[in-house]
Amino acid sequence: MRMDEKLDLQQLLNIDSLPGGVESGEDVVVYEKLELVDVQSHPADRKPDLEEDYTLARKTAHHMNQMIMDMAQIALHNAKNSESPRHVEVFTSLMNQLNVSNIGLMKIHKEMREITEETTKPGAEKSGGGSEMNIENATVFVGSPTELMQKYGSAYEPKEGFINGEAVEVNPDGNGTDDRSE
Repeated sequence: MRMDEKLDLQQLLNIDSLPGGVESGEDVVVYEKLELVDVQSHPADRKPDLEEDYTLARKTAHHMNQMIMDMAQIALHNAKNSESPRHVEVFTSLMNQLNVSNIGLMKIHKEMREITEETTKPGAEKSGGGSEMNIENATVFVGSPTELMQKYGSAYEPKEGFINGEAVEVNPDGNGTDDRSE
């Protein structure tokens, strides 16, 4: 470069001719910024939350299955028309993911059934001013945390590994009867 030539800064900064740049006439897609919406929660009445979350989980699982199936069809076509083992590996990976997704969908149904089997029934007012609630199909331990740890161990040293939902009859005086021998 000669000293009398001037450096054209605009020409140096022009990236139109570089590969991977936006070609002339091609529109650039600008995605809108994702704005997260606060979720309404109903702690006193779980039913609306449960129904909304179930619907969302089920819809998401179905959409995910459809997208995986669409990509699997493309991957199968590529695997058939290619000699590359990588294409077959991609296809089998997608099929495994579809299987995992289907298992997740069935798990949603199982968990929904388990949740809806747990019923609560508001009872009559107690003499102490609070209301009484009967819980069916749920595991409840009545006692202090120390008694619970003595019976089942701690999280670090469990005696049985987990509480298996045994039934213990509670007498009106608040004491339970336990038929298990220690």
